[in-house]
Amino acid sequence: MAESSPDRVGIVEYGRLAAIDFAVNHDATAHMWGVEQAERYSDFLQQSADFIALNPNVGKKVVGHPTAEALLVRWPKARYGHYIVYRRMPSGIHIMRILHSAMDIGSHLPED
Repeated sequence: MAESSPDRVGIVEYGRLAAIDFAVNHDATAHMWGVEQAERYSDFLQQSADFIALNPNVGKKVVGHPTAEALLVRWPKARYGHYIVYRRMPSGIHIMRILHSAMDIGSHLPED
């Protein structure tokens, strides 16, 4: 991943649905792979969000949602991953959703 400018703020703000997505993902991972792995994956998602906040250009525009961008993040060697869907803010990003890579992003976002 590219380095960010040290003078950028990079605040990560979670929307209501993103917070629910984060918790549901943690619970599902804990059920399938154990609590320790769920904690590691949650940390991975948080670190990915922090990276995006400092480097908001890494995402791609979401079709049909002019202010939404998404970045697919995958645990090393994982077949699937999660899209972190966000909007840019002057101080960082607002995460709208955290969606499994098999999900259709556009159908899970509120209309702009």
